Amino acid sequence: MSLRPYRFIKHLAEMGVEVRLITPFQERLELEEVYCHKMSPSFLNTKLTELQYRLVRVLVKKRITAQHFVYSPRVLDLIVERLSRSIRRIVTRIKLDVVQAEQDVAAAALSRIKDEVGAPIVADIHDLWAEEEVLVGRIERGSSAYKALVSVTREAVQGSDAVVVGNEIVRRSISESMGIPLSKIYIVPNGGEVLDGIDSRERRDLVIYAGNFEKYENVDLFVESIPYILEEFPEAEVAIMGQGPERARLLKLAKRLKVPLSVFKGFVSRRRLLEILAEAKVGVVPTRKVSATPIKPFEYMSAGLPVVAIRGTWWGDLIDSVGAGVVTDFDPVEFAEGVLSLLCSSDWEAYSERALRLVRERFNWRRIGGELLKVYNSLLEG
Repeated sequence: MSLRPYRFIKHLAEMGVEVRLITPFQERLELEEVYCHKMSPSFLNTKLTELQYRLVRVLVKKRITAQHFVYSPRVLDLIVERLSRSIRRIVTRIKLDVVQAEQDVAAAALSRIKDEVGAPIVADIHDLWAEEEVLVGRIERGSSAYKALVSVTREAVQGSDAVVVGNEIVRRSISESMGIPLSKIYIVPNGGEVLDGIDSRERRDLVIYAGNFEKYENVDLFVESIPYILEEFPEAEVAIMGQGPERARLLKLAKRLKVPLSVFKGFVSRRRLLEILAEAKVGVVPTRKVSATPIKPFEYMSAGLPVVAIRGTWWGDLIDSVGAGVVTDFDPVEFAEGVLSLLCSSDWEAYSERALRLVRERFNWRRIGGELLKVYNSLLEG
C-alpha cells in the first residue's frame, strides 16, 4: 500500500472512524478500528485477482506492454469491470457511510456500481494520470492509450460524489478537462508525521534524496549536481535512497561523472529512513513536475531538514515563502549552489525550525486526515 492511503487510514482510525480496507492484497495493518477485506478469486474468472493485479502493475512499467496492451481501451475496460465485480461482492455485504477509491481505476470501478454501493463515493485522484504516463515516456499524448486513460479518469470523477486531489493545479485541470464543478473537488494534500525527539543540533553534513527513480522525479539533476557539491565541500556526504526504472540510467550517469556509486543506497526501510533523515542536513526534491503532490519534502521537513526544490513548483514556492529551504532553477550548478547554501548556512537551525513548524502546524497527516473527514461529513450532511 502506498503511503498516502495508509496515512489516511491510520489517522482516520485514530479519530474514531471505523475503516474498512478493500484490497486485492493480503494486508495486515495492525491498527485498531481498521478491518481488511481481501478480494477473493472467482472460479468463473470474472473478478480481478491478486495475481492478475500484480501482473498488471508489472506490465504498465514497460513502454510496449503499457501502450499496446494494458492501456488499450478494451483491456482497461476489462480491468475496471472485473475490479467493480470484485468490489461489489464486499460492499454489498457491509454497511458503509462513505466509500473512498484510491486513484482512477478503482474510482471508475466504484462508479459502475454506484447504485449498489448505497453510500457516497469519493475519488482520490493522486495526479494527472495520462500526463504522468507521457512524462515517463510510456505513451504519447493524443494516442489511443492516452485517450483510454483520460476516459477512465473521466468515468472516475464524473461518477463520484466528491473528488479529492493534492493541489490546486490538479483541481483546476480536472475541472476544466472533465467538466466537473470546482465545488465538487477538494484539496487534501500530502504531509509529514509530527515526530518526537527531533534534535537540530547533532547533524552530519549529509544531503539526502529518498524516493522513486521515475523519469519525472529528475534524480539525474541531483546526480549532475553532486560533482559541484563535492568540489566545493569535499566533507559533504550524499545518500540517494530508493529504486525504480531509472536506476540503471542513473548509475551509468554517475559513473560517467565520476560520482561514487556508493552514494546509491538502494531500498531503505521506513524506520531506517527516518533515522537517517534525523541525522542529515539537507533534503532535495529535484522534480519539476508541477502537477505532482510529493510527499518527500514534507517527510524531510518533519525530521527538521531544510529542502532544496525547483522554482515554480507549488511546494518549492511554499517552502521558499516560509524560509524552510531554498529554490533554484532547473540547472545542476544552481541546484548544487542551493544545497551548499544550506549546508554552509550560519542560519541552518532557523531553516530547520521553520521546516518543522510548517509540518507541525499545517502539513501533518493528522490535520490532513481531519480535512478528509470534513469532506465525508459534508457529503453525509448534504
